[in-house]
Amino acid sequence: MQQLIEGFSKQILQAIEYGQHIRFTPAAYEIRNVVLSGVGTEGNAADLVASLVVDQLSVPLMVIKSYTLPGFVNKHTLVIVSSFSGHTEETIAVLEQALAKDATVALITAGGKMLQTATEKGLTLATLPDNTSPKRAFLGFHLVQLLFLLNRYGLMDDAFVGQLRKAVELMDEREAFIRDGAQELAEALTGHLPILYGDSRLYPVLARFSQQINENAKQLAHVNVLPEMNHNELTGFVHPVEIIDKSVVVLVQTDFDHPRVRHRINCCRPIFTRKAAAIVEVLLRYGDSLLEQCVYLIHLFDWTSFYLAGQNGADVLDTQVADYLQDELSKA
Repeated sequence: MQQLIEGFSKQILQAIEYGQHIRFTPAAYEIRNVVLSGVGTEGNAADLVASLVVDQLSVPLMVIKSYTLPGFVNKHTLVIVSSFSGHTEETIAVLEQALAKDATVALITAGGKMLQTATEKGLTLATLPDNTSPKRAFLGFHLVQLLFLLNRYGLMDDAFVGQLRKAVELMDEREAFIRDGAQELAEALTGHLPILYGDSRLYPVLARFSQQINENAKQLAHVNVLPEMNHNELTGFVHPVEIIDKSVVVLVQTDFDHPRVRHRINCCRPIFTRKAAAIVEVLLRYGDSLLEQCVYLIHLFDWTSFYLAGQNGADVLDTQVADYLQDELSKA
């Protein structure tokens, strides 16, 4: 896992190269809405893209992380389905429904049934390396391919390519600083419940952090965003006392947060200080775009989860629980 995290910037550059060689089939009809489908890492990448392009796309975009397509899907819908293995049952269910609804379908995969379907039907295909494990370490591939596909279908410009290259330069320049910060954050979270907060547009980054804490460090974490948590969750900082006393609130802020969210964080800080064991603040001031800052944060938090695994004595590659679930699901 350490080598995979170390290679994140190279992964982004490789993903750009892959994205520039997508096998593209133009849409037969005007695209009036978009659905991104994926679960796990693929679903997280879809959420991240949705957040990044919310103010760029002129058509609605929806993320599906389950089995069922929404009723509005038709021949004017672009459905992008993502699965590294090409065998993910939720994603294959969505793929079959999209084809039945005569939607424009694009696939991101390394093989399996999805690759076979793309080849047989001549669908747009963004291929992935087929020797990548564990899959959660390859968020960058899915993120970049999704952006390239939206660009190829004429839904956004290609400014993201330059932003990704700048993000790579930034990470490489500050790698030692990133690791030191990740180590400090991991030490602060050891033995505590991490509660992760940030602007709503940062939700995918915070969710990714939580998932990496779960899978790498074998530790629970909680995520919510502002302003939403101010309308409900904030009042819950009372019980159970023994858990709140062992929580650490992580406040993540970027240059692209809404000004009112910054003000809300300032208002909430005294509450968190009184209730939680500690507050850790991650203030990102590097990068000229939201995409750059999100990629930087993903790298920082991946390192944090790795160091936290070391603090916990956890095996980052242990998948016994997930394997058990897959075995049980395969029986029915």
